[in-house]
Amino acid sequence: MTSPALRLAFGLLSLSAWLACTAPALGAASDAEVSELRRVATSDLKQGDPLKAESRLKTAIATCRSGDCSPHEEAAVWGTLGIVYASSLDDQESASAAFQEMLRLHPDSKPDKSLTDGAVTRAFEAALQAREEEAARRREQEAARRKRVEEAQAARIAEHQARLKDLRRQRLKQEELRREEERLEQEQIRAEQAALEEEERQLRCDVEAPLLLPDAGWVEQALSYPVPLFIPAPELTSETMTVGEVKVEYRAPGEAPRTLQLKPMSGGYGALLPCEASKRAGELTYVISVYNGCGNLIGSAGTEGAPRRVELKSAVDFKQPHLPGELPPKSCVKGEPILTCEFDDDCPGVGGRCDEGVCINDPPKITQAVRASVRRSRLSLSASLDVAPISSDAACATSSVDEGQYSCFVDGEAELDADPLAPGSFNSAGLGALRVSLGYDHVLGDRWTLGARGGVTLLGHPSRSDGKRVLPFHLDARFAAYLGEAPFARQRVRALIFLNGGLAESAGRIDGVTVRSRTLGERDVSVWQKGGSLFAGGGVGLELPIAGHGGISLDLSARRYFIKPLTAFGPTLGYVHSL
Repeated sequence: MTSPALRLAFGLLSLSAWLACTAPALGAASDAEVSELRRVATSDLKQGDPLKAESRLKTAIATCRSGDCSPHEEAAVWGTLGIVYASSLDDQESASAAFQEMLRLHPDSKPDKSLTDGAVTRAFEAALQAREEEAARRREQEAARRKRVEEAQAARIAEHQARLKDLRRQRLKQEELRREEERLEQEQIRAEQAALEEEERQLRCDVEAPLLLPDAGWVEQALSYPVPLFIPAPELTSETMTVGEVKVEYRAPGEAPRTLQLKPMSGGYGALLPCEASKRAGELTYVISVYNGCGNLIGSAGTEGAPRRVELKSAVDFKQPHLPGELPPKSCVKGEPILTCEFDDDCPGVGGRCDEGVCINDPPKITQAVRASVRRSRLSLSASLDVAPISSDAACATSSVDEGQYSCFVDGEAELDADPLAPGSFNSAGLGALRVSLGYDHVLGDRWTLGARGGVTLLGHPSRSDGKRVLPFHLDARFAAYLGEAPFARQRVRALIFLNGGLAESAGRIDGVTVRSRTLGERDVSVWQKGGSLFAGGGVGLELPIAGHGGISLDLSARRYFIKPLTAFGPTLGYVHSL
């Protein structure tokens, strides 16, 4: 095996082993799913996260291996993975191996030009060279084989001719000479026929080197369930070669090695390991071997030194493993089914929890009657004030004022002339906008709320000659999580955290900024720095219950304004009433 081919084989082995450890249990795949994974991976790569991109692409490859995506789509995934290795992970060897796999699936494929750099180009050229070298090697072997046959035939003919000459020199009778010629001719025909049969046998039987084959890649199975194994039909080296048998040698935890034959099925060969293989927790190892009609090994999934591994445990983390086109196998346990688990979230129903690998249901701590009595509509009236750290080296300069982010006024009313000689600099914290809001929230589940707020925005800067102003209203959405057990089941002090975002503007004010103007000389002015029109933020809060179903709300939040940047902090005081 040439060096590029060797690197390709080891690259595919490494990738297959990684997929065996991380690939989710995928069902029948589709081009749309794989294309979406490749698109998100490309976005991850562009955002500087090559490891996440690599993980998504390997998931896409595992999806293709266990599904029915097209060679063109799978080739595109391999091409994008080669770009990740070459351009971001500096792994030319893995990148070249990925590009070789892309070319094998779709010979006309090329890396995405928008993601191609020098490293990608070098890796792709190395893959092309390796593919060309492999083709050249095959042509050389074929030419050498034909040359050997021709030389053998020529040697036999020369030998026969020499014998004929010898017979002629001995003056044999004409009939004897004729019979000898017929014999030699028949011998030559048999030799040529034998050469053709040998050539056909080599095409049908000979394997230069066993291939490293991918399989379904299941890495886990629940205890007392048959273990499904599947390997796609391998690519044969000639049209006359056939698959003779496919068998797996497996070793269950604490058991001796056993062998099982895989049966042909749609897309490859599969089988279910018997229940005895999954009766104990631990690691099951296996090697799937594919033999041709002559009994020669074509390739294998796993090797004796590096077998494939399946973890047998009480509950699987992903979808139940199954053969392509079939439902997951049923439990080997007779009678009432027992749900196995690892975590409480694996158990369905209210009060379900995991106890020693088995789901049990405890009575709910909050009864259905109490849960049904929760008032899920909440109205609120609140006021909040922004405090914003603001700064500038030239707040009242023409460029700053024209953009609308800064506004400068004398005595808080008269707008400063357009071009001050010294535009003023400062770095301080200023009071921002005051917002009065009316809100509605809806209780989701036991502790979540989703709602919206809207109202007026006060304390903006005075009117400017160009008509620019602080947006006089605001609208935002808010999502909150209340802490504690069943916080809405009764009147109590409630702590919460929340996220919000929406449409709003704020303007932080600083007084006493010194500027020098042509018309007014050196003066102290008031400067407003505006932020908005969009914002996102979050914070923490408390609700203090009062009579009836009302409460006083106290929040402390932080906001980041866009498109004009501004960061603001501030308290919120309000009243909330449950309906």
